[in-house]
Amino acid sequence: RWRDAVVMDSESTALVERRVRLALTENDRRGLNTWIARLPVEAKEKDEWQYWQADLLYSKDRKEEADEILHKLMKSRGFYPMVAAQRLGVEYPLQVDAAPKPDSATIQGPELARVRELMYWGMDNLARSEWANLIGSKTHVQQQMLARYASEQDWWDLSVQATITAKMWDSLKERFPLAWQDLYK
Repeated sequence: RWRDAVVMDSESTALVERRVRLALTENDRRGLNTWIARLPVEAKEKDEWQYWQADLLYSKDRKEEADEILHKLMKSRGFYPMVAAQRLGVEYPLQVDAAPKPDSATIQGPELARVRELMYWGMDNLARSEWANLIGSKTHVQQQMLARYASEQDWWDLSVQATITAKMWDSLKERFPLAWQDLYK
């Protein structure tokens, strides 16, 4: 087809990746093999393409090579590493960090006092704006402490925002708070 000829001649990684996804959508194993092979080396190192390369190896009865790729992939953090663990039938080593307990110096001050007051009066949008300014002005450790503080105050959205700002990807309690758990008891 003309589209495949254009993609094959293209130097665009994004275009080739799109073609790989089309092969996956169409359950075209032969096309999947062709298009993954066409990806540049650095693109082939992405988690999703590593997973699908292993999948192709399984379909060719090259289990040891596929297992090796999936074991290596499991050392990363993300969706495909979790799927790799599931495929291997092993438990995914989930990293869970605890945010440090806030010290008194971090939770004192006029900025946090304004946030507390705004939250008390239900002025959530203004509180979020104040919170974003507060979090942005703090050190990484203070951001972590404030994420925990927000979680302890049941300010779920502020806790999540702090984890994003501080890049606290493994602080699951603050990043994914159980905000509505009482509704499901």
